[in-house]
Amino acid sequence: MAGTPSTANVFVGSPDRLTSGAILVAPVGTAMPTTIAAVPNVAFKDLGYISEDGLSIAQSSTWETIKDWGGDQIRKFLSEFTGTMNFAMNETRTDVLKFVYGTANVAVTAATVSTGTLHTVLLNSKEPDRASLVANILDGPRKVRITAALCQVTERKDLQFSRTAPVQHGVTVETYPDASGNSITIMTDDGVFSA
Repeated sequence: MAGTPSTANVFVGSPDRLTSGAILVAPVGTAMPTTIAAVPNVAFKDLGYISEDGLSIAQSSTWETIKDWGGDQIRKFLSEFTGTMNFAMNETRTDVLKFVYGTANVAVTAATVSTGTLHTVLLNSKEPDRASLVANILDGPRKVRITAALCQVTERKDLQFSRTAPVQHGVTVETYPDASGNSITIMTDDGVFSA
């Protein structure tokens, strides 16, 4: 019967590390996966461990009202939509730093016999690079994939250096419409196969 409650429709959001990584980013223009099962292009780089708060998506819509001569509301239309993602990365490494601060603001020197890999990160008014993003979420046999073909870090949370917590790179990521006018795509698989 359609509409019957089922636990197969109850999702929790754990990172899917079994495929290619939980949250991945690639340069804009990289071919996006178009199905939940498609393997992302090799250009997508895993951002590693994400904080326990996971990934959140905020949606904001602005509606305009049309009134007639007598002041009655006769219609509303959607004039603006914005979709933003929020998450924090627990790892400090090259792909994370370039995504958060921009490629031009991160200098990398390869490891030598006397030093590890060196990063110099510049904090300034230069915009981070635009990117493409794929998030993979797993809940037993259930899966969720979230994609944004065009996005950009527009806010960086405070960096905190403490002996009792990881250094987290928390960001707000603004999404922009792709060629089809979609800012974010969410795909699901309930994990229930046909007989």
